[in-house]
Amino acid sequence: MRPVLRPLADADSEPLFAWINDKDLVVLNAPFRPVSAAEHGEWFAGIRKRDDLRIFAIADPASGKTVGYCQLKKIDRQAGSAELQIRIGDRVSQGKGLGTRAVRELLSHAFSELGLGKVYLQVFADNERAFRTYEKCGFQVTGVVRDAVRIDGVPKDIREMAAVRQERPSPAGQPMGRTVACHQPNFLPWLGFFAKMARADIFVLLDDVQFTQGANKHNWTTRVRILTANGPVWLSVPVRRAGEGKQRISDLRADPDDRRWLAKMLKTLEAAYRKAPYAAESL
Repeated sequence: MRPVLRPLADADSEPLFAWINDKDLVVLNAPFRPVSAAEHGEWFAGIRKRDDLRIFAIADPASGKTVGYCQLKKIDRQAGSAELQIRIGDRVSQGKGLGTRAVRELLSHAFSELGLGKVYLQVFADNERAFRTYEKCGFQVTGVVRDAVRIDGVPKDIREMAAVRQERPSPAGQPMGRTVACHQPNFLPWLGFFAKMARADIFVLLDDVQFTQGANKHNWTTRVRILTANGPVWLSVPVRRAGEGKQRISDLRADPDDRRWLAKMLKTLEAAYRKAPYAAESL
């Protein structure tokens, strides 16, 4: 079977420009913003030279016609990961399995040629066809971000998915396991949070559980403790609950009627860390 991926050619610039300005196509996986010819030309001129990105045209194996494109972006060789994006722009070619083949070929490139261990992506929760395609290619859901974006004013949830390289079988003939880590969201997470994330093959942000402020006053979901010259100080975000009774973490929202907390918090951080290295770039 002939591959469907090939390197981008100069002739691919024109269809890619048309697809990125096709609103009905773009809103399937991202908010729409018109792109000018100058912007596209600058992007296309540099896209094939970047070391942190690999982009390919998707070609119909029968006709050779370019029908879409896909890419691995944010390639992090130290972490062994990259983000996958794909678009079948030619409407006649949609639903014919070319997207599935392209994703599988791109995963093979990521795992075999680039030596990566994990490829992740984001898909709108209501894009069931794309979700099923990714599932067939070995992706699994690692988390859900609610109300992540707005498309024409309508909030959309995003499913986060990841596929990991299958290791060689162990000497006993059993497949090697994968590391799955779960963690409830933290306000201003500390370095251990990111170390835990880096060591996991699949990282789950566990926000679909009860918010326990009542049982534990000093929770870490809406509060964090920092060290100042006068000792530890708690910083907290005032939240508004969605209703009475038990509340999930995902139901919490910052209280829109309390606008003082952010300015006060920034003032505290500046006073505590203004002499620290790189403070000028951070505060």
